[in-house]
Amino acid sequence: MAALACSSEVWILERYLEMALNEESGVRKQDGYRVIVGVSRNIVGRYVAWNWIRQNWGALSAYYDTAISSSVGRIITAVASDFNTEFELSELQAFISDHEDELGSAARVANQMVEGAKSNIDWMAQHYQTIVSWLGENLPGDSYSL
Repeated sequence: MAALACSSEVWILERYLEMALNEESGVRKQDGYRVIVGVSRNIVGRYVAWNWIRQNWGALSAYYDTAISSSVGRIITAVASDFNTEFELSELQAFISDHEDELGSAARVANQMVEGAKSNIDWMAQHYQTIVSWLGENLPGDSYSL
């Protein structure tokens, strides 16, 4: 199941995500969240998964019954745990605001991800330049920039 999530082809990742909402695809309902989490751990897939979740929220929340399912919380954690920009934070906050009534048991997790994103943003503000400078001084090559 994890192998398809490693693809760098966006169309493959999107098709795989669609399989997570269809038991006839061969992905069992109880394993569907693993597909989404797997895609979100891929450097390309994290953005694909985040966009897909927002675009398909209605089907996702109906399929996993957000009122009682821990799967949605796992999905949100996987996608948002490394958010570290103001843009990503604002997207997450807008998503929560738009779907506050539908998040069910995942609302607490979503709000924890907001706090985590804020902490990540603060960390980046304090340490990013120090790390870039150290890498520039200690890695071979003419220059190093991120």
